[in-house]
Amino acid sequence: MTKSNTLQWTPSYSITSTSALHWIRATITPTTAQMHQVETIRDDLLEIVEDMDWLRDIFNNMEDIRKSWNR
Repeated sequence: MTKSNTLQWTPSYSITSTSALHWIRATITPTTAQMHQVETIRDDLLEIVEDMDWLRDIFNNMEDIRKSWNR
């Protein structure tokens, strides 16, 4: 028999994104390891964004060169 990880919760009131966020913050307390994972993922995403900026600069420079050749 497998254990289900599905959370079944039926609210007695309508949920807005704000009330859901408050419920999550009040209900879920992350462990130190989970917080470290979140920080690591955030750092990785920031590096990807920085790389994208760098690649966009290269692409724009290449595009400028291509346009200058076509003149």
